[in-house]
Amino acid sequence: MPEIKYEIVETIAVLSESPKGWKKELNLVSWNGREPKYDLREWIERNEVQIAMICAFLFIYNTFYLSITLSIYL
Repeated sequence: MPEIKYEIVETIAVLSESPKGWKKELNLVSWNGREPKYDLREWIERNEVQIAMICAFLFIYNTFYLSITLSIYL
């Protein structure tokens, strides 16, 4: 599986925080060295295991979505 890298260039705002520690943040994020884009999502205290799990989920989800989309149009 390809490695997905990200860098939070700037935290714009923390919009909310749940009792379990999840924070809804607006950040400027660079994914895989590309130009930074605004990113609104919930984060929990960042550590490498959680980031790897999120990246793996996104990779699997996007691969599944692409395969479904291609099967519809092919």
